[in-house]
Amino acid sequence: MVSSGWARALAKWCSDTLSGRTLSTRHALPVGLAGALATIGLRYLLQPELGGSESLLSLFPVVLLTTLVAGAPAGWICLCAALIAAWYLFLGTPFSFVLAPLEANSLVSAFVFGAIVVGVAATLRTSLRALETAKGRETLLVNELQHRVRNNIMLVMSISRRTYRPGVPLAAAQAEFEARLQALADVHEAIGKTDAGMVDMRSIATRCLLPFGTDSHAGQIELSGPDLQLKPRAAVAFSLALHELATNAAKYGALSTPAGQVRLRWSREDGGAIHLHWRESGGPHVYMPVRRGFGSQLIERNVAAELGGSAKMIFHPEGLQVDLIARSGAA
Repeated sequence: MVSSGWARALAKWCSDTLSGRTLSTRHALPVGLAGALATIGLRYLLQPELGGSESLLSLFPVVLLTTLVAGAPAGWICLCAALIAAWYLFLGTPFSFVLAPLEANSLVSAFVFGAIVVGVAATLRTSLRALETAKGRETLLVNELQHRVRNNIMLVMSISRRTYRPGVPLAAAQAEFEARLQALADVHEAIGKTDAGMVDMRSIATRCLLPFGTDSHAGQIELSGPDLQLKPRAAVAFSLALHELATNAAKYGALSTPAGQVRLRWSREDGGAIHLHWRESGGPHVYMPVRRGFGSQLIERNVAAELGGSAKMIFHPEGLQVDLIARSGAA
């Protein structure tokens, strides 16, 4: 039972090490020197079996492990330090740097083969870290897809509740419901076509928020801002952010009540950054959440990672306030 636990712990440590989570190039010097000491210690342990040109064989497995654990810089430090120590201690006259021609050839050959080992191990380590990063991205995309599906279901339910109200004729409610669903579909279609060229900020805002009340009958959302052309990546990031904000407002915030209001305005700052300001009022009392939801993380990730900006959320009791700043993405 104990041995099984140790085996699992060792396997996890190896996995974490090879994927780059345990050590990094910051540990190159101490790990490299430790590897060189391990090489010398291993050589002394194998003293009866090794001699002459075989005195450097213990170097290669240690260099391989050192490079896998801490990267190429640590591998190079281990290789060079171990070769210098072996030169001084084992080759030629002990405790001197005097070498015969054959021993000098062995030293040069060991360096060449060691350099190959470092190169192969560094490539393997980089590949493993790339696979780990790709796995993380895949997990994030799956989580985001699941989140988007849940949000869309909740959104359709919210639109349904806001459309089929007491006193509204069924035919009129059905027409309004279909129109809002079509507007929602247009948002996703616009996001999918943004690679073709620039997208107007007002167009993106209108497409994203039309299902929630920017039509002439509801008037719960106010849009204001100058003409601003967005690059495709910025259009996608802002669309996702606005969709998240509007969905949250429809489920919990200002758009969940007939008296609620949302004011959305955008501007371009002197440095060229885009500032998008979202303010809710007239809705339910707002409380600071106990934990950050996935929607908030998605907004911050899209604006910060995709556009080099920031997202600030202030939970005023009278309504949520959000300031998004993107430092790239406009024409």
